[in-house]
Amino acid sequence: MRPEGPVDEGERLRILHVVDHVRNVGNGIVNVVVDLACAQSAAGDEVGIASAGGDYEPLLRTHGVRHHQVVREDSPTGRARLVRRLGGVIREVRPDVLNAHRPYATVAGRLLRPLHRSALIATDHNEFEAKGRWLRLADLIIAVSEGAAGSLAGGGVDRERIRVVQNGPLFGARRSLVAESERAPLERPAIVTVAGLVERKGVHVLLAAFEIVAASNPEVHLYFVGDGPERAALEEKRRASAFAGRIHVEGFRPDPGAHLRGADVFVLASFRDPFPLAVLEARGAGCAVVVTSVDGLPEAVDGGHAGIIVPPGDADTLAAALRSLFACDGELARWRERASCDLGRFSTERMARDTADVYREALARLRAR
Repeated sequence: MRPEGPVDEGERLRILHVVDHVRNVGNGIVNVVVDLACAQSAAGDEVGIASAGGDYEPLLRTHGVRHHQVVREDSPTGRARLVRRLGGVIREVRPDVLNAHRPYATVAGRLLRPLHRSALIATDHNEFEAKGRWLRLADLIIAVSEGAAGSLAGGGVDRERIRVVQNGPLFGARRSLVAESERAPLERPAIVTVAGLVERKGVHVLLAAFEIVAASNPEVHLYFVGDGPERAALEEKRRASAFAGRIHVEGFRPDPGAHLRGADVFVLASFRDPFPLAVLEARGAGCAVVVTSVDGLPEAVDGGHAGIIVPPGDADTLAAALRSLFACDGELARWRERASCDLGRFSTERMARDTADVYREALARLRAR
């Protein structure tokens, strides 16, 4: 029986996260959930993840996080099967908090409300893809940046119900899976982006900016780390470029940190991006950072103190920023040092604490009804 009254800060919670899968495929949502669940377990909570499973299952077991097999299906009958299976997991786990990380999971959690008195939390990782009408089914909504929260509110979601918890990928459980001393043998100076190769990430803008820089700097190289639907177009542009030998399309890497540790500058030229992990991981690796002025990206570089901010879609301004970094060793070193400062607030432990505050607020509201 759930206790009545306020939520004691020392009360151990039963938490169930619902996400598509736990595969190591560079999916930021999955990476956040895995690190968060492990940190919550380390803090003393009883934590489970319901998903289709994947590579991170052994890591989750090591950290005391139980995995429950629930496969997302998008057909009408498949959705019904998902709700039934999730209902079975809820009966077994009896969570205090059901944290849905995709809109379908929020809907399922609300449909299953007769089975539980859990606080229903919807974490929105991509506000520009959000189904606001589904998010409203949650008791509280977590946005991953102030920029993302503003976009949700602008789309009609009640701002009073939104809480901001910035992503915290640093020092989390996933780091135990990589060799942190390993550096990719990149040609230097090296510009690296770690991103899905999609138009939203501004990969073609970055390529255009690089060609401007490369024309006056015969040593600089560009590395795309990631995969996606724009890869073939990037490869075609690379082959046609006068600087083809200095443009490298590396594909997906399970540990992109090796490229970040071997790089001089990290660039994310996105048109939309709520609060990507790669920027924070690049800062942790000691890169100078250049990002665009969209969504949560300025927050990821402390409003410009820890990285250079440029307009989206502007290859000339991006090129000028890159040229300034390579103009002298001192300038590059200065921005690398600035990027490396005050990283503790982007830790997984901090993210888990902030998330716990949201859970306890939602539970207190629920118990007061």
